[in-house]
Amino acid sequence: MKIRDGVTWADGEAFDADDIVFTIQTLLNDETQSLSDAANIQQWVDSIERIDGLTIQFNLKSPNPRFQLDHFSVKVWGGPIILPQHIWQGKDPFTFTFYNREKGWPFGTGAYKLVQATENEFTYDRRDTWWGNETGFMEMPVPKRLVWIVSGAEENTSFLAADGQLDSIMDITLGAFEAIQDMNPNIIAWQDQLPYAWPDPCPRQMSINHTVEPWNDPDMRRALSLMIDRQQVVEIAYEGTSSPTKTLFVEYVGMTPYINGLKDLWISPTADLIAGRALIEANGWVRNASGFYQKDGQELSLDIQTHEGFIEMRR
Repeated sequence: MKIRDGVTWADGEAFDADDIVFTIQTLLNDETQSLSDAANIQQWVDSIERIDGLTIQFNLKSPNPRFQLDHFSVKVWGGPIILPQHIWQGKDPFTFTFYNREKGWPFGTGAYKLVQATENEFTYDRRDTWWGNETGFMEMPVPKRLVWIVSGAEENTSFLAADGQLDSIMDITLGAFEAIQDMNPNIIAWQDQLPYAWPDPCPRQMSINHTVEPWNDPDMRRALSLMIDRQQVVEIAYEGTSSPTKTLFVEYVGMTPYINGLKDLWISPTADLIAGRALIEANGWVRNASGFYQKDGQELSLDIQTHEGFIEMRR
């Protein structure tokens, strides 16, 4: 992997291959796999080598043409956070916080520096000396200050947005969005009408833990899929701001020929309760007096966990 020449940390030290090798080796050494991205890196990386100051070689455990793309090129949700070796070397990664405002910690290689942090707010100021601008890589970003806040309940978020106190909103219900627009026409979405949102980056799914019974049986997982009415999920939970997916892939125009090539495997937007029940009953489950499926004295159940921080996920 090649890295850009001329990149510096906010304290002026060079960002180079040594920082990446140090970070990846720290993750490889984490036997607890509790450090962020340790499990992912250990799954794929056998060892890492420094070729020169701007070149690193990852020796993988098995072929993975997407390794660099998946772990170091993801702009949507990020990847392994590279640590400044000159700060972290000799420190315990499980206890060292890298937080000291007097020393200017934490810092990175970006155009902004953290100037304030509380439980509900993070404030970043633009650095006037940034390698990206000095080397001609890109122009300085325009905003001089970025403030990220936890706005709380949807009602409070709606009030702040309607009052012009927010420049961007994470996720809200359709009703809240329309109410905000009525009070503040400057609030806009990606589209002027339903579904308003841009369907990116991927379809939503319910991931099943297939290591526990009875969900280790593919027929039971298939039954569950058949009994989910995706159109109803869109209409009720998403209030029509989305659409049922046909596959696991996002429906970009460039993906159309591939998705159309899988028509025989397309997921139905509506439920097929008869087929789903047939699969469950073929596995020995029968309805009890309460109407629930039961087998060997145990009722069929499913614990669903979701991310509390997102309205979309909760709904």
